[in-house]
Amino acid sequence: MKTGTPTSITLQFYGPVKQQIDGDDMPVKVYRVDFGTGSNEVDVTNNFDVVMHPGDDPRKVKIVPDTKQFRPKYRHRLVPITTIPGIGETLLLCDDLLTANEVPVEGRDYWVDVDIALSMLDMGGNSWVDALDLVLWANTPEDFNGDGNADTQDLQLIVDNLGQPVD
Repeated sequence: MKTGTPTSITLQFYGPVKQQIDGDDMPVKVYRVDFGTGSNEVDVTNNFDVVMHPGDDPRKVKIVPDTKQFRPKYRHRLVPITTIPGIGETLLLCDDLLTANEVPVEGRDYWVDVDIALSMLDMGGNSWVDALDLVLWANTPEDFNGDGNADTQDLQLIVDNLGQPVD
């Protein structure tokens, strides 16, 4: 498992894909779910942009967060949209197929678990999460969990990881 906060996630499909319509409709929805409980699913799609065919690869769709990013300590569910609610038209399609009709991308969810990198908690830079990090955090609090606040939840991350070596 890779730790830290990814700057983007790229979905790669078996074959070329295309977005059926232009405009504000996103071909992928992004939901955030509490890591521990698996509850409180929140639609955070508006916090992301989708890049079709990054690097000119027609099989890829890249999901790029704005400044809120993929938040640590949360699971993110990525859902390719294969029908437009209320209209029933397919939004993300397979491309360059030798078929008479358009074929939607198979509707399947992708999960991204974002963990806290211990290196983020090592404020003292001594390769350990230790009491020095508690003192430094008390003097200059930092937001480790990505919720926009430097608060007791961030302090608790240091406490929970005291004594851990940093890779």
